[in-house]
Amino acid sequence: MKKLYFFLLIAIATACDFETTRPASLASLEGAYRTNGFLDPLCIAISDESQLPALEIRKQSNGDYKITRTTFIPQKDVQTLSPVRAETSADTVKLFYQNKPVGTYVSSKWYNGKNEVISPVLRVSYNNTQKQEFFYFAGVKR
Repeated sequence: MKKLYFFLLIAIATACDFETTRPASLASLEGAYRTNGFLDPLCIAISDESQLPALEIRKQSNGDYKITRTTFIPQKDVQTLSPVRAETSADTVKLFYQNKPVGTYVSSKWYNGKNEVISPVLRVSYNNTQKQEFFYFAGVKR
């Protein structure tokens, strides 16, 4: 009977979808990001993953970053914030555009559609009412 419980425990543990927790850092900031309806409620009605907004962060030669957000609904649109400055504080990376805070990259809990996961989550929000520009993204690294 003990062997049965042992094998049952092993089966349950291997069936779980474990995702390693990695801390948010400047070294891991650059790259491509994805979102879902749980991270970004604005995307809850988008069922086709290829139509979800995407975001890319590239480090420039001067040390600043370029953030490019692509949306596909209702039509393809590309928005860019550059230059974006990044600063670290404790376990958080803070992002600044035109000397104003526009985002964070910090480890937190989120739902991937199957499980609750703890990993770095990027949140970027920029609003310029004079130019009628709105930029929002919440996601995780691909």
